[in-house]
Parts: sequence; structure tokens; C-alpha cells
Amino acid sequence: MIQVRGLVTQIKDLLPAEAASAGAPFNGPHMDNSADWTSGYVVEVDYTHGYYRELSPVLIDFTLLVAGFEPPARGSGRYLELGMGQALSANIHAAAVEGECVGVDFNPSHAANAMQLAQASGSGARFFDDSFAQFVGRDMGEFDYITLHGVWSW
Repeated sequence: MIQVRGLVTQIKDLLPAEAASAGAPFNGPHMDNSADWTSGYVVEVDYTHGYYRELSPVLIDFTLLVAGFEPPARGSGRYLELGMGQALSANIHAAAVEGECVGVDFNPSHAANAMQLAQASGSGARFFDDSFAQFVGRDMGEFDYITLHGVWSW
């Protein structure tokens, strides 16, 4: 199991100092009525609606097996996607793979779309429009899978 708090710290440690201290998606809170709640994060353009198979728990399990590692047990796995964008992939995984699916994205319109998809599918997936710092404050526990989607490239 992977602790979210430790992973966010490790991600920040890998970034150049100016990026890690710049703000979103790492620092919160956003939506605080300040002049620039985005802290430089792109919110003017919505992310695409695409499926990304590399984020699939099933493909991750296959990759682990090929590499000689034991994948997490099926059935009660916990999956987290950091930077979920529109969350089409996360919603498909939530509907197709047993376990709990959680996603977080700094862009409120992405989270709203993700929640609408989850409600329409009945998958039970949960999505949040938080910065990573805000999300860590939720104390969500440990996850079997933590994927990053567009965190460095968006």
C-alpha cells in the first residue's frame, strides 16, 4: 500500500525548485477569491476526453507480472489517479475493475465532469477538485495503485 502524503512529497522533491514552490497543483487552497487562485495551473483550457490504457489497473498488473512482481490482490484494491483530467479513464476503470476508485484534479470543471460521469455510470468512483496539498489533508489512507496523469506535462 502507498501513502498519498509520502508520494506527494516525493513528487515535489523530483520537480525543479521553482515548479515545486510555484503553487498548484501542489499547494492549496484554491478558490479563495484571491487574484490568482490558479498559481499558474492551466484552467483556461479543459483537458481532452480520452482514454489512457496505461493507467489501467489491469495493465499495471500485467506489467508487474511480466517484471516478476506480485500485483495487488483483486477485489478490494484502492486506485488513485492524481491529475485525472476529465477522468474518462478513471471512470472506465471504476466501472470495469473491482475496488475503490478515487481521483483528484485542481481544475474544478474537470472534477465536475468526472463526478457527472461517475453518477451516470453508477460506479461509485469519487473525485475531488483539490490541490495535492488539500487532498493529502483529507487523509484518504493508503492506495494499491497511484497513477499520475499529466502532472508534469499539463
